[in-house]
Order: sequence, then structure tokens, then C-alpha cells
Amino acid sequence: MGNCIGKKENHQKAETLEKSNTLSNEKEPEIDFESEFNVMWQDFGDETKIHDDSLRLFFDKIEIKKDSAEEFLTTYILKCQTLAVITQPELFEYCKLNELNSWDALANSIQEKIREYSEDKKHMRLFFKYIFEKSSDYPKVIETKLAIPILEILIELFPWSLANRFLVYLKMYRKSEHLKIDEWEHIPVFLIEHKDGLHDYNEEDSAFPRLFDEFVKSMSSTFIRVLTHE
Repeated sequence: MGNCIGKKENHQKAETLEKSNTLSNEKEPEIDFESEFNVMWQDFGDETKIHDDSLRLFFDKIEIKKDSAEEFLTTYILKCQTLAVITQPELFEYCKLNELNSWDALANSIQEKIREYSEDKKHMRLFFKYIFEKSSDYPKVIETKLAIPILEILIELFPWSLANRFLVYLKMYRKSEHLKIDEWEHIPVFLIEHKDGLHDYNEEDSAFPRLFDEFVKSMSSTFIRVLTHE
């Protein structure tokens, strides 16, 4: 009789353990990223790049708008060698390092880093340096005609009036055909540091390149305010 009770208890424990494991698996499903992503990739010689059509699907899945500043920032976060091009090893390496095993986990990780980086002067300066290195044909300057269209996209990371005014200034008043790398890298630093206004900007104590001194002086112009509807 005692043996029967013992067997019954063991059987009940086994059933409880099996149910517990089942519930645990339902809560945290393991996603095989390799099989999940393979349908998105296509061989190109030694690289495995994502299909153009699938790239849009990829950004939809991680809740990033295609052809946006966040897309560029995502490729920086993934440490992609080519701007707006994601390779399979780059993506897998990011998932491995961050222990990500689901689309939701990947989306949350990218979104969290975007929020963190967008408010950090150091990260944003490195991000702009990354954009420069991947875009410019020259080692120390970027052509203004190339810089402005890029900045028109990146400016959405800085949703305050000073950023829009600075963009107008570059378009309408900047006569130079090039931006120096130091000027380009300081754009996000300047915009973040003075997001609340230029009341504390001091040209004599400023560590910013001369471009920003000239912009601050131009802010007395009513023309810029009219163009920016302010």
C-alpha cells in the first residue's frame, strides 16, 4: 500500500514538473535566429547581405522606420561596415553579445540604445563620425551638397527648434563647399548641449569650431526666424 502511495506521489510530481516546464517554455519561447533570418539573406560573393525587399520587413519587425535617422543609427549600433547595409554575421554577432533570442528582444534592445544614444553627446559624436567615414569621399571634409541631405534625415533625432534653425543656416548662409570633419562631428554635440537655447553660449569660452560662432551671430537675423516660422 505504501509503495502504491509513493508511486502515485512520484507520478503526480512528474506531471507537475512536466506542466511547469511546458508553461515555462510557453512564456519564453526559444527562437532560432539562424533559421528565422536565413530567408532574408542572399549570398553576394564572400558576404551575406539582406535582400532589399526583406530589409524593409526587417526594420518593420524591429519597429524602425525605413529611410529614417533611426535606420542609420541602427546600422551604427549593429557596427555595420557599410551604411544602411546589414550583413548576417553583423546581426548574429549583436544578438549573441546581447543574448537576444526573439524579435521582441531585438526590437527592445535597438530601441533602448536609440533612446540612450540620442541623448548622449559622446555617442552622437561617434555616430556622426561613423556617418562621415561611410559617406565622404575625402578623409577630412564632407561636401556640403552631400552633408545637407544627410543632415535633413539625421535632424529628426533633435526635435527642437535650434536644430531646424541650424539646418536653415547651412542651407541658406553657409557658402563653403565643404564641412570639416571637426565641424560635422560637433553638430550633434552643439545641438544637444544647447537644446534649451543659446542664452549661455559664450563665443570667447566656446570650444566649438568657428562655424557655430558664426551661426550664433546669425541668430539675430529675423530672416532665419521667418524661414523657420518662428
